Amino acid sequence: MSSTEPYAVEAHATTPGIREWQTLPALAEPLAGEALPAWLHQSAASLDLPPGKLFFDEHDAKRLADLAWWRHPETPFLARLAGRTGVALSVLQSMTFSDWTPYPEIDEVTGRFARQRVQRLSRQGVPTRRHSICSQCIASDPRPYVRKVWTLGWMAICETHKCMLVSRCSSCHAGYFMPPMRHESGYPPLSEHCRCGALIAEEGALAAHPLALRLQTALCASRMSGAFHWPGMPALSCTVLVPLIDLIVGLVWIGSRKEIRDTVLARIETELALSQRITGSPYDGLLLAAWVMSAWPDRAHALSADLKVQPLRGQLLFWDHLPHETREQLRQLVASTDGGA
Repeated sequence: MSSTEPYAVEAHATTPGIREWQTLPALAEPLAGEALPAWLHQSAASLDLPPGKLFFDEHDAKRLADLAWWRHPETPFLARLAGRTGVALSVLQSMTFSDWTPYPEIDEVTGRFARQRVQRLSRQGVPTRRHSICSQCIASDPRPYVRKVWTLGWMAICETHKCMLVSRCSSCHAGYFMPPMRHESGYPPLSEHCRCGALIAEEGALAAHPLALRLQTALCASRMSGAFHWPGMPALSCTVLVPLIDLIVGLVWIGSRKEIRDTVLARIETELALSQRITGSPYDGLLLAAWVMSAWPDRAHALSADLKVQPLRGQLLFWDHLPHETREQLRQLVASTDGGA
């Protein structure tokens, strides 16, 4: 955009010499926990301008091509964005994961603990723009907005409403996703309605089991502090914890015969007094892991015996992409579940 156009952006501006937009109408106030790209799209849509051209310069092409650019952005870029939007740098930082250690292999894999993911031949996953939503949050929002935690691949529960997050519209089955910054027109990532017209606030919200919520809360705390604490287990880093959950989910879905698996899952559903079947969703994976870990290591050993599959130590063979140090820590951790050493 040239300097003569309305709401112009000064290209290649640096932080010391940045020019604030005196003529730009006030942008929507960022809401608590809002994801930075969602807010940028919302603001661009209100002005009917492309977000990429409105907030980025020509030399930002590499950043625009990176789907995860906003999770750990450089401070100089955020400072430049603060100058252009009038929003404090600290507020913009709070809309990212700047204060977390970057682990893209943990955070950026959609449906991290889903049956479909653990059964794929390639299990590393790639960054994605997909996210989940909580319909109860949307119903009470002053304006519908995407929370940054909804973009985490392992997040399956709304900790505010203690209900399962949903990743697809129940009417048209389209997934919720974050539009790219390169989108040529303002495109708010979330509104009161899905693209098919269905009212998002009316999506069903199933209550989450306390065990699953407890594990997710502990996992979230470990991402912030670096250490995971769970009764009956040694302290773990999240780089070991998340692959461990993968192993437990794989224990159920990899190599088990359907008729045996259905019988075992039915027994677990009865024990946990579930109102819905375990079908292999990311939430189900989180719940199964929490159930196994709540009686560690005996329940892991019993589960593999009941399913007639390899114990967790054997499941490690399917995860050969893991770093050697992580595999070694996992090997030592799961040795007690099958009597190995």
